Amino acid sequence: MTPEPPILSLVIPARNEAAILEDTLRVVLPALRELEPRSEVIVGDSGSTDGTGDRVRELGLPGVRVVRADLPGKGRILSRALAEARGGIVGFLDADLEIPVGTLAPLLARVRQGADAAVAAKTPETDRERPRLRRFVSRTYNAVVGLLFGSRLPDHQAGCKLFRADALAPV
Repeated sequence: MTPEPPILSLVIPARNEAAILEDTLRVVLPALRELEPRSEVIVGDSGSTDGTGDRVRELGLPGVRVVRADLPGKGRILSRALAEARGGIVGFLDADLEIPVGTLAPLLARVRQGADAAVAAKTPETDRERPRLRRFVSRTYNAVVGLLFGSRLPDHQAGCKLFRADALAPV
């Protein structure tokens, strides 16, 4: 009997994250299984040189697989891993968990209610933890993107987004 495909596919993009991925997966997997038992996690290894993909494979965690791109680049690995995702709802969460895994619940609810996409935003509390220059660059970038594209999103770089797979595929 063929197992049912996942409902939710979550990509964790990673470049040289071997040191933190085990802890990240130990936080993400239980939360994800509670949120949607039929889920998969894809670690997107973006040209890592520290054995990131091998380390994840060694863990042998059920429902976790690795997709690798030899050249680094977050956009490159997200495109590749999201294309290989099997869920009807797909998305990503950065390995550093700067956006807490609990953020997935309201995003998933919005997509299940019919939204094509749901995007997390950093809170003022988590934003204060970043260096001042990084906050300035991020806020400037978000303002420019908002002006150029008429976007009302508060954070265009947030490391947590979910999409309906059929809405994302043409993009």
